[in-house]
Amino acid sequence: MLGSTFVNNQASDYFGNSSGTILRSYHRFADVSIPAGAVIQSAILQFKASASRSGTTCNAIINFQAADDPAAPATAGDVTGASLTSDVTWAGVGAWTSGTWYDSPDLTNSLQEVIDRVGWSENNAIIAHVRDNSSSSSAYRQCYSRGAGAEEGVKLVVTYISPTTTSSTVSTTSSTVSTQSSTSSSSSTSSTAPVSETEITEQVAANGDDGYCHSSDLFYTFGYAIFGSSGSPAASDNSFFRLTGVNIPQGATIVSAIPQFKGSGNYSNSTCNVNLYFENADDPNAPTSVADYNGRSLTSAVAWNSVPAFTTNTWYSGPDLVSILQTVVDREGWNSGQDIILYVKNNSSSSGAFRGAKTREAGAEEGVKLVVTYAA
Repeated sequence: MLGSTFVNNQASDYFGNSSGTILRSYHRFADVSIPAGAVIQSAILQFKASASRSGTTCNAIINFQAADDPAAPATAGDVTGASLTSDVTWAGVGAWTSGTWYDSPDLTNSLQEVIDRVGWSENNAIIAHVRDNSSSSSAYRQCYSRGAGAEEGVKLVVTYISPTTTSSTVSTTSSTVSTQSSTSSSSSTSSTAPVSETEITEQVAANGDDGYCHSSDLFYTFGYAIFGSSGSPAASDNSFFRLTGVNIPQGATIVSAIPQFKGSGNYSNSTCNVNLYFENADDPNAPTSVADYNGRSLTSAVAWNSVPAFTTNTWYSGPDLVSILQTVVDREGWNSGQDIILYVKNNSSSSGAFRGAKTREAGAEEGVKLVVTYAA
């Protein structure tokens, strides 16, 4: 929709703010082959940019329509009056380059609300709504719709566990154009066959490829790394973990990416909050100083709030980093076998609330791991 005007059947869809005109889109996926009772593991929308747009700050909210097998909207009222699932915020949408595919945040919980409906049946339709969320003027993004071609429209990529506990991945292409179009075109469903999944486990493999910065002036690489806020007065502790020879093909679809940390001691002070990032670079070297550490270009953040207490020699899993690892492997210069660096940075932890993880210097099997499932 362009403001309150309903438009469809053109080649592009939009969301955000165009000089004060609020833009929102919808994307209908027909015959979604997810059985009733399935447990959603991951769900993302993929958008192919139809023009280069970089206006900041573009913010969006994504929902699914809370309905059983909904038909495509035919009026503005159908769009604005639709009952929706819980909000998933997409803050600070990055710049888009024409012809490049971009992933939404993970929509697992929102899609689960649809699949858990009493009336849900396999091969029902699903509609995703993408709405502006107080974007700055002229901050909007533009993607191809189904009207631009059978392979151009927005995709919904889902991994789920069926009631028989079989893990599956489906990729479905939007079957109708969104609200941003104005010329007529026929609508049809385009689906891709399920693709194979591969799980790999990467672990820090060399001394010096992990460590941490204490406050603004101390840089350490020894048998443990800490993150959070240690000491009194409060100090920020920020760590890094370099994983070498990561065998993920360029352009693969990341299904999950879970970091694992082995406690280097007993740490229980609350509240420990951190943000996790990957370095937004091709095949980076490990940082060697605080200034080097702080000067690196990073992906967007994934928050890990209220990090649980750590106990010596116990492994702990962090949050799923699927979206930010996708950013790395989607880089034009990414190649399988390159290196990646995980950063864990303090995010307003309470004074004295920090956690310690063993590093490669403590032993070949002690360093931080990253367990990745991808489809290619």
